Amino acid sequence: MLKTVTGNIRDAVGGSTVTFQLDDMGVTSSGLYVPTPVSTIADIDGYFTIDLWVNESGLTQTKYRVSINRGPSFYISIPNTPDPVVTVTNIRHAN
Repeated sequence: MLKTVTGNIRDAVGGSTVTFQLDDMGVTSSGLYVPTPVSTIADIDGYFTIDLWVNESGLTQTKYRVSINRGPSFYISIPNTPDPVVTVTNIRHAN
């Protein structure tokens, strides 16, 4: 199952690349999610949208490593909730 993730980068530079990558193989009853990086480009105001697998629905525990312009990274999880969109706010831009 995919979920739309939206967010904004504080002090963004238009065109910042936001990259998400699972920290391990995602396992479900119907298959595997390979930890391949997926990216999106933030708009001039720092807002981005991307569709990601709901990793909290997996049979094994995984997290997404998030990096901006290949800078320092941090980790998030995409919750298994009925909400169609997950919002990540106030991400700090890495120079």
